[in-house]
Amino acid sequence: MNRLGSERGSAMVEVAFILPIVVLFIFGLIQFSTSTFNLNSAAYGSTQGARYASVHGANSASPCSAANVTAVVIASMPGVPAGSVTVTTTWNPNNTPGNTVTVAVSIKPWIKVIPTGSPAVGAKTQMTILQ
Repeated sequence: MNRLGSERGSAMVEVAFILPIVVLFIFGLIQFSTSTFNLNSAAYGSTQGARYASVHGANSASPCSAANVTAVVIASMPGVPAGSVTVTTTWNPNNTPGNTVTVAVSIKPWIKVIPTGSPAVGAKTQMTILQ
């Protein structure tokens, strides 16, 4: 038996063993990247929403509402689909200067490489109302 004949097909077997591991690694990298992007977008969006709410208090020329804050948050996250974003704005105790506003943003994953185990990520920012 010649040497080439005995090794015939070994490359195909090696690829069959390695390819699933490489594909799983690539899909895991994609899932991790989108989760990190969502987390950074939620942090930036909650900061922008809290900033907007802190300067548009009850004594401002144009006081804000929860709908205004939601619009500002969604506008500050251009790469995130609006349907996957949940914004919760709470004033403690109300919208007057000196009190606090808390903006919580939660983003459901819109790219699901791994169907299960893709939790929503979010961020929360609290600021003092200035006007």
